[in-house]
Amino acid sequence: MTTQKEIDKAFYNETSKNTLDTLNQSKINGFPFFAYAGKPKNIFSDDKGGIILAGMKRNPNQIGKVHIKYDEGRDTYSVDFTTNRGKEKGSLDDIYFDQLSNIIIDKMGIR
Repeated sequence: MTTQKEIDKAFYNETSKNTLDTLNQSKINGFPFFAYAGKPKNIFSDDKGGIILAGMKRNPNQIGKVHIKYDEGRDTYSVDFTTNRGKEKGSLDDIYFDQLSNIIIDKMGIR
C-alpha cells in the first residue's frame, strides 16, 4: 500500500523534473537557457517541487543561487535570488512558466 508521504514525494519529484524541463526547453535570443545562462555547478531538488540552481556563472548582478519554487494552487513559480555569500538579491512571485527563463536572465543582468 502506498502512503500519502510516498505519493507526495513522487508528485514533488515529478514537479521538480517538469520545472527543470521547462528551463531546458526555453530559448533566450534563440539559444537554450543553459547555453545562454551557463550551466550551474549544482542542481538540487528542494523536495517540495522546486529546484535550486547553485553556482551560477559570473554575472553583473552577482547572482550565485536561484531557487525556483512551484505554487501548485496558482500554477505559477516564485524565484529567490541569492549571492554566493548568501546575501538575498530579491524575490519574485507569480511567474508563469513561459516567463521563467527570461526573468532569471534579466535578474542576472546578462542580457
